[in-house]
Parts: sequence; C-alpha cells; structure tokens
Amino acid sequence: MTTLTTIIAAVIVTLQPKVTPERAEVYAVAIEQTARKYDVDWTLLTAIINRESHFQPYNISRTNDYGMGQHHCPSFYCGKHPTPEQKACLLDAVCNIDLTGQELVYKKKTCARKGKRCADWVQMYNPGSKGYAQRTRALEAQIKQMAAKHRVLVERLEGKPVL
Repeated sequence: MTTLTTIIAAVIVTLQPKVTPERAEVYAVAIEQTARKYDVDWTLLTAIINRESHFQPYNISRTNDYGMGQHHCPSFYCGKHPTPEQKACLLDAVCNIDLTGQELVYKKKTCARKGKRCADWVQMYNPGSKGYAQRTRALEAQIKQMAAKHRVLVERLEGKPVL
C-alpha cells in the first residue's frame, strides 16, 4: 500500500467512521488509481463520492442514481434501463469510482466547450443541486487539510523526516 493510499483510507474513515478500515483501503486504492488514470485530483474525487453516497456502494436513489458516484441512467454510461452488466458495475465500488473519474473528465470537457456559460464544471456533476460546486469545493478543502495531518502521522510511522 502506498503512502497516498494510506492517507486516502484515513481520510475516508475520518469522513465516514462507519466505513471499515478494510473497505476504506479498497476504496482508497480505487480512488488513487482513478485519479491517476483520468488526471483528476483525488481530493475532489473523494469529496464527490462522500457528498453523493457517503461511501455506500449499494446506494440507489429514488431518482435512479446508482452507487458511490450516484450515476444516473440514462447517461453517458447506460440507457434508461441498465443491462445486468452495467448495473453490476454501477453497484461495484471500484467500477463505480472509475465511472466517477470518467464522468468528471466528461463534465470538465463539456464545460470547457461552453466557455463563459459554464462557471464551474463541478456544478455540472449535480446540476439540480444549487450550490453543489461551492459545497463540494469546501469539502475538498477540508479533505486537503485532513490529508496534510494524516501525511505527518504516516511519515512519522514510516520513520521519514517530517518537513
């Protein structure tokens, strides 16, 4: 497990104490891999997942949003009625975290095409929720602070000099 994975897992447990350390580690590995794969900040990815599902992978909303990232069908990934394979991915934590990364990239590109008409691409992730981007960015800032504290603890445990 990398130092970053350890830090992400600690942040997840701090945000959602009901998530076991073992599950947090699985989620942390997926978040770290997805962030690298799609060039998305892991703190933003973590903030969105926390806001959308509180790290509950089997969450299905009354508006047909699925899993960790609360992906809606129909969307870029599935039609109005997801196939059994799509539904399995939507409810699998690791697959859903990857979908969240894909959707963030899609929203960012869409916002860039809109230019000045798009104030913050994070708002596009949940456009029906007024102030979503502002609240998500505030949570992202809190996660960065938590990560800094956890980094110091991890580096002490690893015997690295703390700068």
